[in-house]
Amino acid sequence: MLLPKPKYKILVVEDAQDLSQVFALMLSRDGHVVECVDSGLAALATLEHRQFDLILTDYFMPGLKGDQLAALV
Repeated sequence: MLLPKPKYKILVVEDAQDLSQVFALMLSRDGHVVECVDSGLAALATLEHRQFDLILTDYFMPGLKGDQLAALV
């Protein structure tokens, strides 16, 4: 008996809009709920109001880099 794949809420933090759209498309096709933001600061604001199972973040972003974001969450 095959078990259903788990579905996750995923936050994609990527300043390149074309890349975030690709990630969102791929992940949502697999049944996950995906939200995209374009900066570390936008991610922090989003995380104040919602919880996610996974955060995928770019490293080099203006303002707040991915490792800095990870240290704060």
